[in-house]
Amino acid sequence: MVENKNIRHICIFFIWFLSVVLGSCSLYAQNNSIKDSVFIEEVKAYAKLKKYQAATKITLLTSNDLVNAGTDGLAQLLMKTSSIYVKSDAGSLSTIHFRGTSPTQTSIFFGGLDINLLTIGQSNLCNISTFLFDYVEIQYGSSSTVNGSGSIGGAIHLGLDSLWRKGFKVGLKVSGGSYDEQFYGGKIFYGNGKFQSISKIYYYYHRNNFSFLNSYTEDVENPGTVKDYQHGTSLENYGFIQQFNYKFNSDEYLKSSFWYEHDYHQIQLSMSSNYVYDGDDINVLDDENIRFWSEYHNDKNKIKFTAGFGYVHDKEVENNYENDGIKTDRFVVSSEISKDIKPNFGYKAGLKYKIIFPDVYAYSDSIINYEQHLDLYASCFWHIKNRWKVTANLRQSFVTDFSAPFTPSAGSEYRVFSSSTSSLLIMASIAKSYRVPTLNDRYWGTDGYSDLHPEDGMNYEYGINYNFVLNSTRLNIKLNFFYMDIKNWIEWRFDGDIEAENVGEVVSKGIEINSFAENTYGPFNLKLNLNYTFNPCKTVDDVVESNVTGYQLEYTPKHMGNVSLTGEYKKLEGFIQSQYTGERITDGTGDTLDSYILVNAGFIYKLHVKSKPVKISFSLNNLLNRNYQNEKYYAMPLRTYRVSAYLNL
Repeated sequence: MVENKNIRHICIFFIWFLSVVLGSCSLYAQNNSIKDSVFIEEVKAYAKLKKYQAATKITLLTSNDLVNAGTDGLAQLLMKTSSIYVKSDAGSLSTIHFRGTSPTQTSIFFGGLDINLLTIGQSNLCNISTFLFDYVEIQYGSSSTVNGSGSIGGAIHLGLDSLWRKGFKVGLKVSGGSYDEQFYGGKIFYGNGKFQSISKIYYYYHRNNFSFLNSYTEDVENPGTVKDYQHGTSLENYGFIQQFNYKFNSDEYLKSSFWYEHDYHQIQLSMSSNYVYDGDDINVLDDENIRFWSEYHNDKNKIKFTAGFGYVHDKEVENNYENDGIKTDRFVVSSEISKDIKPNFGYKAGLKYKIIFPDVYAYSDSIINYEQHLDLYASCFWHIKNRWKVTANLRQSFVTDFSAPFTPSAGSEYRVFSSSTSSLLIMASIAKSYRVPTLNDRYWGTDGYSDLHPEDGMNYEYGINYNFVLNSTRLNIKLNFFYMDIKNWIEWRFDGDIEAENVGEVVSKGIEINSFAENTYGPFNLKLNLNYTFNPCKTVDDVVESNVTGYQLEYTPKHMGNVSLTGEYKKLEGFIQSQYTGERITDGTGDTLDSYILVNAGFIYKLHVKSKPVKISFSLNNLLNRNYQNEKYYAMPLRTYRVSAYLNL
């Protein structure tokens, strides 16, 4: 039966893949002349990440992608544009599972800061509004040699532009949707060519009392047939980012960004608790985050110099119990030099120092007052005859009272052919990765003498990247094969007490397919995107005999994918998008959640009001009104709508 399910899943995605290829071929038939360039992703930040990381798979989500995403947070954006699994409830908590890894094994960067909470080692993606950012880069695979501890499965980079333009610009956005969803946002830009100020602010509220079919009720003979209304899922988030940038001359500048975020949400009730809810108080979480990053660049000399300074304050309070607050402060300084000795050969080297001051009620002051981290790293790149690129990276971390491993990596890209219309690139890389246990792992309710080891992984990857451009037609197909072996995997388990343990070894492997096709014919533009991941991920060795060894990891679907079709005609743009999430094991007993397909659709209309450009959008999520679960016995909304308007002044 399992084999039949796998065959069915593979057939579904094979049909999807064929539709992309055949659809692209039909687009090519409309053109017969030659264009003198191939499709190249031209973004400075993308090039900066790739410079010292040959063979690294990086997906860029541009400002247009973020605008079209509406008021969705980072969680929804990733689910709709990638085949990364995001485990989420109905709006208050979303965690990322990159290539089968845990949320603590993915880094999320704002400038030079990894903003994951130091206590639990992860971020709630629902608390990151894409409205505040200009682009997002998704970096797949192990990158600890470049990003530091935690980047085992991947990394997310939240990007801000600094375009050094002159002028004054204001943008306003208003949005409303189902179950009293409200969004208000504003952006203000001022620049004179040397100095620029960019301000972005937003407010988001969602009562979120949606209806659903309850699968856990007293009517055990007919589960999923009783209509219920969700209690305890309201949220209220607001925040702003302020950028001040100054250019001393064409080769010397200073950039600073301040991000304040305040997030409040009720903790969603399970279906069983929701069914018997009698109006009692619902647990709430109140989060406050202050993040500052400033970076100085001096490119005037042959050896380029960069220095950075950052500060992060994180605070979380549950149920307004201030005495049980969880707080951390950290200061970060970094310094880096780089030099391109020749156009085809260069290096960089640097250090990053971090000091952490925790204030957590469950930590003993006699055990930890502060903790220090120092990272030393070096990288180089080498282009050989414009066809072959090789990069190497080295990193060594030092942590107070803890031993971190040495982490090297190497990557290679070879251009098999490149013509006026197409190119083929093959890639291979090997990387060692690691994650230092979180503060909670080591200090929560313990005597501080933890015998935990850092998670220690090896990542092997091979990829193929094909580009085709002919007149107004573009095609890009990427295939990536990966294998990760992670030892000393850390989980919280009950062994007399609930505590973090190195429980064994996990192997995650798989295939990723990403395809993009675009054609423009007169006023018509058509885009087709497909993403698919096949990801068997198993515990191959456990410190205790358990029924999880040899089985798919919990909440890790073997099959994930999405496909979207976007069409533009003059001022109107329409889209339809489908997400597929495969079956997931939910616990050690082998219980599973069913696979599901969601369909979303909408349109954007561009017009002018008194010569000012306005975008009006309308979208429907879960168009087919599918009843599904993303976490066992936690309801998700049925069909919802959203209307938005964006005005440029």
